[in-house]
This record gives sequence, structure tokens and C-alpha cells, in this order.
Amino acid sequence: MGQEQTTQLPDITGKKQGKWHPPEEYQWKKGESGNLAGRPPGSVSITARIKEKLLEVPDENLKKSYLDLLIEKILKKALVNGDAQIIKQIWSYVDGPPGSEENLEAIVINLLNKYEINIHNN
Repeated sequence: MGQEQTTQLPDITGKKQGKWHPPEEYQWKKGESGNLAGRPPGSVSITARIKEKLLEVPDENLKKSYLDLLIEKILKKALVNGDAQIIKQIWSYVDGPPGSEENLEAIVINLLNKYEINIHNN
């Protein structure tokens, strides 16, 4: 009973150093791009246009930008109407999602103080 001789086959899976990569013949060569034409000239992202528009002041008498008006509307819905979903969204954008009840309480107190909301019935 002799020892079996094994031959090592070349790696065709594309695995290199623990990360998967496509086989070399399918990888981009240096200087190549997957999007040769790129973004068409003159195109603008929707996000960029919305950001521009939010900075505009629609009514000179109000002297408030669309962004200011939007923030007021969001805060009113959250704080005056008590919309829990919007409050949660605000927290996630301001301080990240609450990690503990103490953190949640601190955020609520800060929001109430910031917008001078009195919760006591005087």
C-alpha cells in the first residue's frame, strides 16, 4: 500500500487572502473603469437639488428658508403632536439611536429645554 500522490490544482475560485475576488481574467485592469462613460454631463443628483432648494427662501416676508420651515414642521409634529416615530427619527439623526433608558431620558430633557417646552401644569 503506497502513498497516494495528490496534485494541487490551480485555484480557480478567485479567493485571495480570505476575501473573495473574481478570477483574475474578470478583474478590472489598472486604469480601467466599470463605467467608462461616467455620469452624463449636466446631470445632477436629486439629493444635490433638494439640498439647494432647501436653502432657498420662498417668501421674503418670512425670511425663513425651506429648510427652516421643514424643521419647524417636523419638530411640531414630533413635540406638539407627540408623534413617537418622528421623535425616534430625530434622535437617530441627532445623537444616534438611544443606547439606554438614561440616554433616552437625557435626550428628552435636552429637547424639552432646547425648545422651552414646559411639561408642568402651572
